[in-house]
Amino acid sequence: MHANRGGSLPRPVPAFDVTDVAPGVVAETGEWRVTAARVHHVEPWLESLAYRVDAEGGSVVFAGDLSPTPSFERLAAGAGVLVANCWDHQHTMDENGEAPGQTGTRDAGRMASAAGAKMLVLAHTGPKLAAPGGMERGIAEVAGVYDGEIVFGRELLRLDLGFS
Repeated sequence: MHANRGGSLPRPVPAFDVTDVAPGVVAETGEWRVTAARVHHVEPWLESLAYRVDAEGGSVVFAGDLSPTPSFERLAAGAGVLVANCWDHQHTMDENGEAPGQTGTRDAGRMASAAGAKMLVLAHTGPKLAAPGGMERGIAEVAGVYDGEIVFGRELLRLDLGFS
């Protein structure tokens, strides 16, 4: 068993069935719709998308590594829940140059506030932000610019969003 990733070595080569998606509606049924928007991360090396899932009872926006952009703001407008990358404290991200293309504490809070989200889930957090003391300071930084519910994401976290 490999300690970091689980499973047994050697691992089989994964089989992929890949379909590229573009901005706009990427999937829908009679019960839900997934919409994507292009966002800024590490262009021109790859194109990044954020996703919004709308269902009866609410909507969730998933923002990976990104900088706030008008396309993201349009996608996230009115979403009930924002799941956002929040790698580190904002001042650290600004000082070390990581902020363009990745989200720090205040940027995550500002994005959730601009969207009008009732809940912000901080995900893909870095080790300094996730450390004792760092987490509390990070949540306080987010709360300085966002009035909604703040959830610090962790592995296997389950949230009941009340959607049908």
